[in-house]
Amino acid sequence: MKIVKYTSEHKNIWDNFINNYSFNGTIFHTREFLSYHPDGKFQDESILIFNDDKLLAVFPCCLLDNNRCFSHGGSSHGGPVLIKGLRSSKIVEIVKLISSYYKKQQYSLSMRIPEQVFSDEPIDTILYGFQSEGFYISTELSVSAPLVNLESRLSKNCIRNIKKYNNFELKSDDESYKLFHKMLKENLKKHKANPTHSIDELIYLKNLFGKERCMLILTKQDGKIMSGVWSIRCRDTWYAFYICKDYNIQGNHSTVYSLYQSMIESRKTGATNYCFGICTENGGSYLNTGLIDFKETLGAIPVNRYLLTHK
Repeated sequence: MKIVKYTSEHKNIWDNFINNYSFNGTIFHTREFLSYHPDGKFQDESILIFNDDKLLAVFPCCLLDNNRCFSHGGSSHGGPVLIKGLRSSKIVEIVKLISSYYKKQQYSLSMRIPEQVFSDEPIDTILYGFQSEGFYISTELSVSAPLVNLESRLSKNCIRNIKKYNNFELKSDDESYKLFHKMLKENLKKHKANPTHSIDELIYLKNLFGKERCMLILTKQDGKIMSGVWSIRCRDTWYAFYICKDYNIQGNHSTVYSLYQSMIESRKTGATNYCFGICTENGGSYLNTGLIDFKETLGAIPVNRYLLTHK
């Protein structure tokens, strides 16, 4: 096997591999997604791994500072993306090759590996391989709802809140995105934070990926936006990237309805899971019990996201 450092000439084969040949590549691993970042924001240190002329794996990676590399600083998902059907021994061999490569560059490597629901095959061997290479594995607790028989797992309180609302809209126009982003910014002010994406970036991603991979649902009442959810499709799972509501409206429980309709619309696309994201903070050391309790009322079950750092 040989390693080839990524250049822009590899963009097409990289994305073709992720979309058509890998078992665990998501939209967040693609160069198409990573390209929304302005040139120069990240120093790319990504690699491709070939066996003769056959591409077996890609590893998105960037340099954070003088010697720290992360997979990937511009994305929610990272870690190695592997071709379908590899034997466990070959996966471990590829992991060792990746670890050895960055050691030789004198880089300290870390990565975030997404939840199992974003992979068509088990990710256990990937985790084992890095652990055997001296990586420390910590977990962030995420939750994901299987979309089969979803209604049977909704809590009674959740059903009551869903029945309070009856007007949601699937939106794709720029103006709806601007209104949603404005509400999102107001929500995040409470936590002294800003959205990961500017409104221009959000519209760019919406136009880039289209309705098949981006979904904005808005719940309205009397013509006013009550809440909204923006989701991205990754393989057979939709991921709730942004969730917000109008806190100025007394007794506004419409977020439950927006999320429920997001799951129903996701199921219509043939997806099998809907991921709500992590419920932990500070690298997984603190569990937001109110948040996980709320998401579990919507039929979600716990699933780990993994942060790997070299000891």
